Amino acid sequence: MKYLIIGGIAVVALLVFVSQSVFVVDSTEVAVVTRLGEFQNSHISPGLKFKTPFVEAVRKFDNRLQRFDIPPANFITLDKKNLVIDAYARYRITDPLLFLQNLFDLNAAGPKVGDIVNSELKKEVASDNQSDIITEKRQEVMARVLVASQIIANTSGQGGTSLGIEIIDVRIKRADFPLSIAESVFARMNAERSRVANQERAEGERTKLTVESNADREVVEILSAANRESLEIRGLAEGRAVEIFAEALERDPEFFRFLRSLEAYEVFLTENDTIVLDSDAPIFDFLASPTLE
Repeated sequence: MKYLIIGGIAVVALLVFVSQSVFVVDSTEVAVVTRLGEFQNSHISPGLKFKTPFVEAVRKFDNRLQRFDIPPANFITLDKKNLVIDAYARYRITDPLLFLQNLFDLNAAGPKVGDIVNSELKKEVASDNQSDIITEKRQEVMARVLVASQIIANTSGQGGTSLGIEIIDVRIKRADFPLSIAESVFARMNAERSRVANQERAEGERTKLTVESNADREVVEILSAANRESLEIRGLAEGRAVEIFAEALERDPEFFRFLRSLEAYEVFLTENDTIVLDSDAPIFDFLASPTLE
């Protein structure tokens, strides 16, 4: 029993010794080994690592891409206009030792990156007009801010060394007017949009009147041409009718007079009509009884 207890203690001691001597660096991590606070070694590749038990400690940091939302700040542009810019930056740890010496942990790294970006953003915005910040040129502005921020991150550590991080990207999420002038700006924008809308309506009304007047003119022209053509056709027809009547009259005047008389009878002799005329009236020439003659 005595030997079993001693053996158990030895196994436990061995396990503790091994656990204090071996550690694992994950693929998403970097590690720094310190002895009584002094740097001993750093590890940026994943795998099984070793250290001196009990006297050396391991600090691990996440080496994945980190994002820090920079608090909105007020900036003045080149044309002396105020803008409230809300931006963010993305960075990652590249040197765990320099990161530990200068920033200690991620809680301190984010605000430091924010300060660097805000400082460079202030300089860049001061050299650009408001329209450049809120239009497509914004990407060019942010590219210059990114380059300047990377330079500062590489030179602002202890003794002019790097902070142990790499700033990957800087972007503007929002660029707004300060609340103190936002209402007046929106009022001017609304007035400008109303002016443009009224101008568009006036242009549309003018175009409408032009189209309608052209259509009315074309209608009048078409109707005039149609009436003129119909009058010409009617005149030709009437002329032809006169010619036909004249030819008929020349061939048989008596028969023509007979037809004209019949047409007259048809007009004024209707049922239940009473007409008083002289018996010698020419109209009765064709109604007289042959026996009376």
